[in-house]
Amino acid sequence: MNKFQSRLKEALSESGLSQSELGRRAGIDRTVISGYVRGKYIAKQRNLGAMARALNVDEGWLMGVTDKKERFDARQSGSSAAKPKEAKSVDDLVDEMHSYRGIKISDAQRASMKAILKAYLDTQIKNDENDDQ
Repeated sequence: MNKFQSRLKEALSESGLSQSELGRRAGIDRTVISGYVRGKYIAKQRNLGAMARALNVDEGWLMGVTDKKERFDARQSGSSAAKPKEAKSVDDLVDEMHSYRGIKISDAQRASMKAILKAYLDTQIKNDENDDQ
């Protein structure tokens, strides 16, 4: 049994969640969760993060690369570091860009960057979904 598989089983047991409930909370199909538990698949980073958040454990611990099981924000409770930053869309991030290496970025260039980034990210999401099945 690999470390990821054993730690996923441990976290599921301690959380009291079923595989179906973990899948629902993490946005991952129950059959994929079952494949992780049986050792058929190793989760990609996107799914690891979603499962770690749903199980309230550290991603590194779930992957087997650290012994610190507690989530980072839980260890930092009460500090400003524990407060998650509000997520920004690709559009918002690109709109905040005004120059690159001192050269002004035009509206047309911003529109092109948005389209390129969205196409790239969509491709990555599709690849991750295909790899997880």
